[in-house]
This record gives sequence, structure tokens and C-alpha cells, in this order.
Amino acid sequence: MSSTLAPIYTLLAFVATGYSLSCTKCLTQGGTTCSGPSVTCASNEVCASLAIRVSIPEMNNVNMFASSCAPQNECDISGGMSFPPSTKVAFASSCCSTDKCTPAPPTLSDANQPNGVVCPACVSMNSDPCKTGDTMKCTGNERMCYSETSTVPGMSGPVSIRGCASKSICDIAISSEASIFKSLNVSSSIKCTNGAFHPHPGFLLPAAIASALITFMLFVRI
Repeated sequence: MSSTLAPIYTLLAFVATGYSLSCTKCLTQGGTTCSGPSVTCASNEVCASLAIRVSIPEMNNVNMFASSCAPQNECDISGGMSFPPSTKVAFASSCCSTDKCTPAPPTLSDANQPNGVVCPACVSMNSDPCKTGDTMKCTGNERMCYSETSTVPGMSGPVSIRGCASKSICDIAISSEASIFKSLNVSSSIKCTNGAFHPHPGFLLPAAIASALITFMLFVRI
């Protein structure tokens, strides 16, 4: 009898203590996969992958790929953001929930049709926030205006951006953690609006990555 109940007792122990997955943690530029050490996730996290594409006029696209642990609310989402000069960031995530599993490759969206939303638009260094009278027409699922200021290690001051964003970026920014990009030590303050500003402190995803890439790619060439 006791041997029959042993698997049940084991399962109950996992539930009571919170079973933790092991997942690969890595970050690469220019690839669609990456390799790295296996890390132990928190009990409420799964294995996640994130693909990011940054498009800047007159320059080659920059593709980034990351894998790590992440909470369920960061799984299977996609979206984008746009800011001057015609720069676009697209992202998508995918997850799996077994030990040391590999998530399916995230699929990035190419939607770029105008959606009727117009937002203030600017990018600046050492300014919080950037100020502008310029605007831009939003496309695809980018139906919210955002204002974001990021601090990136090794930079003398903050990078500020205003432009268009998908609701998914704004929703994720509510999270107090940037699970996939904790190791970058990039912090951001993001405000999104479709009429009234609602500040969402956090540091996640393309906002942080975009700031670092903008600094390297956009300002370096000026």
C-alpha cells in the first residue's frame, strides 16, 4: 500500500515546495538560437525564448535571440515599437514547460500598414524625457503612444525615446522583473497611453534592448 502511494507523496511534495525547471540562459546577436549554461528557474517560471529584430534605415537589420527562465505572462506574445528616424523593433516570445526543454522558434510579425494612430516621436541622449513637436504615424498592432527612458551600463546618461508601441510592450512593462534580460542590467521607465499616461516601471524586452542598440547604431554614426 505504501509503495502504491509513494508516487502520490512525491507529487504532493513537488506541489508543496514548488518544482523548479532547469532552462538554458543565453543571449546572441545575429542568430536564431543560442547556447549557454543551464540555470534553475523560480517555481513559477518556465523556459522561454525571445527573438528581436531592429530595423534602422540605411543599415542592416540587427537580430537578437535570448533564452532564459520567464513567468507565464511573458510567454507566446509578440509586438513592436517604432521611433524616429523610421526605426522599428519587432519581438516575439515562446515558451515550454518541461525540464531543459527548447521552446519553438518565436515568429516575428512583418505588419506595417498604418493604423490611424499618431504619436509624439523623438530620440535623445542625456535627456529625460526627450521633448519634441514631431509626430509619427503608427503601423500594425502599435496602437499606443509611449515614452521610455533607459539607463544602460557603460553609458554616461539615459537614453530617452518617444514613439509608437504595441499594447503587449506596455502590458509587460507592468511586471517588476525583466526575466529574460536580467543579466543585461538595463533599467527602463516606460509610460504608455491611448489617451492618458499610466506609468509602468520595469525593465523588459525591446525597450531596454532598443535603447542599447540605438545608442550603438544610431548615435555612433552621427
